[in-house]
Amino acid sequence: MIVCTYRSPAGAHDQFLNKCDLTLKYLHNLNMAFVIWGDFNINFLNNSIFKQQITLLFQTYNLFQSINF
Repeated sequence: MIVCTYRSPAGAHDQFLNKCDLTLKYLHNLNMAFVIWGDFNINFLNNSIFKQQITLLFQTYNLFQSINF
């Protein structure tokens, strides 16, 4: 399964995180492989609350590992 997503730069972070969490829970319960492709409009080079929140959300589902630049 392939999931495409987009968050506009002015999009609400909390709403986006909530929708992502609901989608990831659904996909996780299907117990099938999936690919998430999209533009989250996050600068991962800068440390921000939103970067930390989405990284933690992805780590919860084993989808992201920390990268040191």
